[in-house]
Amino acid sequence: MELTPYAPLIARMGQELAEMFLSQESHLTERARLLDADIATLLRAVGCEAMRQVYAGVTAQEVACCQQQGMTIHRNPTIAYHVIFGTITLSSPY
Repeated sequence: MELTPYAPLIARMGQELAEMFLSQESHLTERARLLDADIATLLRAVGCEAMRQVYAGVTAQEVACCQQQGMTIHRNPTIAYHVIFGTITLSSPY
């Protein structure tokens, strides 16, 4: 995957996260060695939400395509996907 198209987004998100982290967290000097774990926790949560939204978008596209072909949704259970960031729950398109 090429990161270049995402560089402005990465820079903007990194800056926003750093600004919020610096303004919200206390005792950063004493915790300096552990800050990467705190940031990793936040990034996992961001990744999980991004994956949820991407999967929801893909599902919506697939449902629209199938509906154009005359298919209908018969049931709509909730399903869990296990992604690298954690577990996300979505409505199944089937």
